[in-house]
Amino acid sequence: MNIIRHFVKEDTKVTLQIQEEMVNNHKSLNHTVAGKSVDMKLAEERATFERKLREVEAELRGALQKKDAEFIEILKELREEQRQNLNETVKSQESLRVSMERLHDQRYAQLEKQLAAQAKAYEKLLAASQTPPPSPGNKIIGNDSQQTPSSFVLRPKRENNALHITDPSSHYRLNSPSQPTPQLWDPAMGRLARTLEGHTSWVGSVSFSPDGRLLASASGDRTVKLWDPATGRLARTLEGHTDGVISVSFSPDGRLLASASGDSTVKLWDPATGLLARTLAGHADKVFSASFSPDGRLLASALVDCTVKLWDPATRRLAQTLKGHTSSVYSVSFSPDGRLLASASQDDTVKLWDPDTGRRVRTLAGHTDGVSSVSFLPDGRLLASASGDSTVKLWDPATRRLARTLEGHTDEVSSVSFSPDDDRLLASASRDDTVKLWDPATGQLTRTLEGHTSWVFSVSFSPDGRLLASALRDDTVKLWASDRGNTWERQRRRGPVLLS
Repeated sequence: MNIIRHFVKEDTKVTLQIQEEMVNNHKSLNHTVAGKSVDMKLAEERATFERKLREVEAELRGALQKKDAEFIEILKELREEQRQNLNETVKSQESLRVSMERLHDQRYAQLEKQLAAQAKAYEKLLAASQTPPPSPGNKIIGNDSQQTPSSFVLRPKRENNALHITDPSSHYRLNSPSQPTPQLWDPAMGRLARTLEGHTSWVGSVSFSPDGRLLASASGDRTVKLWDPATGRLARTLEGHTDGVISVSFSPDGRLLASASGDSTVKLWDPATGLLARTLAGHADKVFSASFSPDGRLLASALVDCTVKLWDPATRRLAQTLKGHTSSVYSVSFSPDGRLLASASQDDTVKLWDPDTGRRVRTLAGHTDGVSSVSFLPDGRLLASASGDSTVKLWDPATRRLARTLEGHTDEVSSVSFSPDDDRLLASASRDDTVKLWDPATGQLTRTLEGHTSWVFSVSFSPDGRLLASALRDDTVKLWASDRGNTWERQRRRGPVLLS
């Protein structure tokens, strides 16, 4: 019985275990089916999300492609507009070139007529005086054959950045440095002796040394060049400024050369060696002009900040600052006795100062535009002022009154300079491409030097009065010479020398 009970008990335990396992298996089965159902639902939702994501990506891609197409169209329109603008610019430049060529041709034809008239007049003069035609040594320059003035052939020659020095031994010369327009050389000058290359930008100022052996030229290429006027040789180039050089001036003894620059400095050079002696660096802005007093003890500088500064060139000490102008000061000049300093300003006035005390003596008003240059007559009896109103005014420094007004230029006058010789002349340089020579005693225009082809910035006579240098915007300097003594007006013997 006990054995039977044991097996029944064991069977019952096994049966309960089996039932328990079946229950557990059923629960597990139910759990597995539910899990599979959830997984299937998640898979369907994932598929739906991925499909929508692909649709959104497709829409974005389409939109980007549309924007790209629109952007490409905009680029095409911009390129077409640029092409049209370029074509219009080319057409405008071509039209300007044609107009300039037409103008040059007209000026060429005028010069040709003038030359023919001069040749005929020369032939008549030869016939009247029974003078034989020019010898082989004095042949007409214009072609390679020897010929008479009436058969002279115009042959312009292009030479860039040139200095032309004339030989008074022959008769005619037409030449065109840097421009196609020919330049008429006076019959007293004629033959081209030599050509020197030099500056690479505008020339703003020229000045002869007191002994006349050097000519200094200041340029926008940041250099000052020293030339030998007798030989045309470039002596040396002075480098050191960091901006364009606007003005140059020799000391009375010729031992120093002052250069004023847009770099706000005035540099003092030893012209004999080309070495920099000292720099006056106390300026706050561009320096337009520098000028020594007659005794050399003071140096005046004109600034864009409306002031004039007086320096001791020996010590580099600033002596005083003169204030009174209301606009940029363009030019300064001492009277021959050193008792007055004249300053020219964009405020349309000239002011006279006592350089010893710094006191303003008088304001000379009369110009209707900025005053660009001032210069005293060598005896101090007159002061000339050049202005943007196209006039030159002559003032009496003693009475501080206007003596006369010289009218003749057709554009602003940029520079004035008196000759130092007995045949008093006043030269004026203008934006109208001319230099005019005036009789300051009468105010009469005696001569117009028309060999220039661009704005003339500066003029300066040599100490003996036989040379006149003019500085041009086209990178050149011209030297005009009288043939016999100081006979600019009387004999009208002059001719250009082109210095670049």
